[in-house]
Amino acid sequence: EAAATAVAGHFDVYICRRYPKARGRGGSEVPDLLAGALLQAGVGPEAVHKAKDPESAVTQALSMAGLGDLVVMTHGLREFAGLWSAVRAS
Repeated sequence: EAAATAVAGHFDVYICRRYPKARGRGGSEVPDLLAGALLQAGVGPEAVHKAKDPESAVTQALSMAGLGDLVVMTHGLREFAGLWSAVRAS
């Protein structure tokens, strides 16, 4: 939640996704927490999206991006290969 609050207002769109190390949290719990914190920090609901997994988050982000847009993705070391494959496939 602190991370979501820290980035709130700095981007046009946010995609909240599940993380592999969810520390015992259910599949949608982390994205729900992130989205809630963004909304609480004043981000409009139209700018907050959720993805079921990291790969679909990449696909969603790249499909929304236009020429000249900056897409920022956060990932863990173990996720990099899969996410890079999703970027290359888009």
